[in-house]
Order: sequence, then C-alpha cells, then structure tokens
Amino acid sequence: MSIWNEEAFTYKVDDIELDVHYEYAHAEPQTWDYCGSPAEISITSITHCGVFIWDILSQDTIDHIQEAIIESKE
Repeated sequence: MSIWNEEAFTYKVDDIELDVHYEYAHAEPQTWDYCGSPAEISITSITHCGVFIWDILSQDTIDHIQEAIIESKE
C-alpha cells in the first residue's frame, strides 16, 4: 500500500480554472522513537481545458498552486 494518494485540485488564475493533479502524503506524527515527517505534495500535471500547460507557467505560479493545495489540506 502506497503512502501517496492521487488527488485533484482546481486553481483559479485571473478567472482561468486550472486542473491540478497531484500526489499527497499525509504527515506522520512524532513519537518517542520516530521524528515524524511533514505532509508532502508532488504536482503531477497542470491542465486547462485538457491541455497540458505546466511548461508555460512560471515557477512562482507553480509555487502558489502548491501553497494553495497545502492550505486546503489544513
């Protein structure tokens, strides 16, 4: 069984909806013998109307998308 879950998220940029597919691993709590681990997100694709647009997005936009996903999980 994988710790990664495949999920989807809709992100709006200037009234344009982007479909973001990503893998998410939940945080693991700290115990007395394990330091724990933070939640992790790995974006696997970003599309608009079925067109793959990852290559035309700035790294800042991709970072904002990832931050929005993290905030939605909290």
